Parts: sequence; C-alpha cells; structure tokens
Amino acid sequence: MKKILAIAMALVMMMAICVPAFAAVTGGSNAGNDTIINTDTKKDTDGDGIGDTEVAWYTVTIPATQTLAWETESKDIEYTVASQLKTGEAVKVTVADADSAYKMTSNGGELAYTLDNATFTAPSAVYDDTAKVTVKVALDDWKSAAIDNYTDTLTFTAEIV
Repeated sequence: MKKILAIAMALVMMMAICVPAFAAVTGGSNAGNDTIINTDTKKDTDGDGIGDTEVAWYTVTIPATQTLAWETESKDIEYTVASQLKTGEAVKVTVADADSAYKMTSNGGELAYTLDNATFTAPSAVYDDTAKVTVKVALDDWKSAAIDNYTDTLTFTAEIV
C-alpha cells in the first residue's frame, strides 16, 4: 500500500509542476496572427545573422575616348548608369570640362565647344539604362580652326541624391 501511495503522490507532484502556457494576440500590428517581415539594408557577410555590409550600389560606365569627325556640329557621348539604392535616392551624373575652359587644344590652337545634357539624374532608385551628353562645336568655330588633332578631357562626377 505504501508503494502505491508513493507512486500516486509522485504522479500528483509531477502534475502540479506542469503549468499550461497560453499565448494571446492583443491587437496592434500583429492582429490576426500575421507575421511581420522586416528587411535590413545590410548583407550578412560573416554568417552571424547580423547585417554588416551595405548592399546599396551604383555603377557609371563611361567611354575612355571619343572621336569627333571634322566639321561635326554635334556628337552624343553615351554612358551607362546602373543602381540599386534606398527608396527616394537616385544617382546624379554631372559632366564638365576638366579645366572649365570648354576648349579643345592642339599645338597652341583652340576649338571651342559646349555641352548639352551635362547633368543626368536617374529617375528611380533601381535603374539600368544609357544616358548621354552632347558635345557641340559651332560650324563657324570649325571654319576658323587650323587642321589638327584637338583634345580635351571631360570629368564625370557621380553622386547619390
């Protein structure tokens, strides 16, 4: 009898330690048992579950050289812009003459030019397309220039806006 009573008491004590747990959803953004998923703008590169490398990026690819045929009044220089940035951000590219003179030079001679479309801003944070800047030389400037190879350097500046 003592053995049966000891087993019964042990069972009663085990049952007493078991406490049921009940979870309740109480309004807020989790009402209806929805799961909320948040994203981070950083990538986990070391496997610890914490983002540590920013994933936003942009690339501007420009041509190294361009040739303008003699007496050509207008030449489009195409370049590509690709980006994946945060919402509300975009890539802005500005093209300017490196020395701000807007003159091609050769052996002391000069050939003036202007730039059209010198500023380009991508229309969205995620973008991948071609943009262009136009080099213009007036016909009168061609006619007054000595025959030679004229050169100048354009500077492309890219920034996130």
